[in-house]
Amino acid sequence: MTRLVYLATSRTGNNPRQHELFEIALIERAPGGERASYWRLQPKRMPEADPEHLRAADYFAHPHPGHDVVAVDRSLGTMQPVDPWALARELQARLFDAVVVSLDPIRDLAFVAAWLEARGALPGWRRGIDATALAVGALQGLLHGWYGAGRALDRPIGPPQVDPAAAAELPWNPYRLAATLGIKGAYSDASDAALRADLTLALWNLIYAPHPAPVEAPAPSSPAAAVPEPRPAAAGDHPYPDDKLVAPPTAPPVEGPPRRADETAVLDMAGEFDRA
Repeated sequence: MTRLVYLATSRTGNNPRQHELFEIALIERAPGGERASYWRLQPKRMPEADPEHLRAADYFAHPHPGHDVVAVDRSLGTMQPVDPWALARELQARLFDAVVVSLDPIRDLAFVAAWLEARGALPGWRRGIDATALAVGALQGLLHGWYGAGRALDRPIGPPQVDPAAAAELPWNPYRLAATLGIKGAYSDASDAALRADLTLALWNLIYAPHPAPVEAPAPSSPAAAVPEPRPAAAGDHPYPDDKLVAPPTAPPVEGPPRRADETAVLDMAGEFDRA
């Protein structure tokens, strides 16, 4: 069975050759259930960081780990130091052959791949899926009244109940799309990676929610109601009832005149020739 992993990262910029990760969050979905993990990393090259990117990510509002890597317990708010090389091996195992869903898969996967390779691990995921693009498709489906989109998102079919500008603006804003599709929460670029992984999972669940079962016709109230009334015959009807089709009578075979003696002799000779 295909494993799904919902990924979010926080970075000091957009260039994986120059900038660094400072947060990684995973929600791994497998047959046994979901497993969520969240790590904070200490950047080593802060002078190379993009100031605008740090400001948008609200970097200085996040607690500093004090170690190269710490695992964060979200329920308790505690941080436990983790060996970076051990984390690289863990990520390699958990991402291997997985389908990775992200709000920004191109950058997220590029940064994670660079981080793994720098620590002797190899990225082995199967492919990445853009949850933001999926949200745009779902929103366009609502705007066009597509039946499947309305059923999946539990929205009425007819005049759109959503903001058309959220699907038209470029670049797509996943937080505005999520709010337009009815996902509650104050999500933004300043949200930590764990919250953005939660949002990725929420978008996926919303778009791929099971459709309601089709409504079956009610059973007849009495046996008599189940038998349709015969309708009067009309011009052009088949001469036999539909439920009692009878093959039309066939005429007896017509035998030709008796063969002559010379004709019989020629046929016998042809048979002898074939057998020879």
